[in-house]
Amino acid sequence: MPCMCWYTPSEEKQKIFKEHCERLVEYIKELEREGDPDCCTVNNAVELITHLYRPSSCEEKKEI
Repeated sequence: MPCMCWYTPSEEKQKIFKEHCERLVEYIKELEREGDPDCCTVNNAVELITHLYRPSSCEEKKEI
């Protein structure tokens, strides 16, 4: 997939994906402006997405 950060992709699925990412980034930036970046930083978002996508990458054991 080519870099989409500077243009609007032509495929509908890519447009939707980009819109979700843009909303997440705007939310994190809003939290930073409010002075509360501790609850959700870009690094936290990347880590959470990684863990949600590949739960095996999480070092902590799941509680059952």
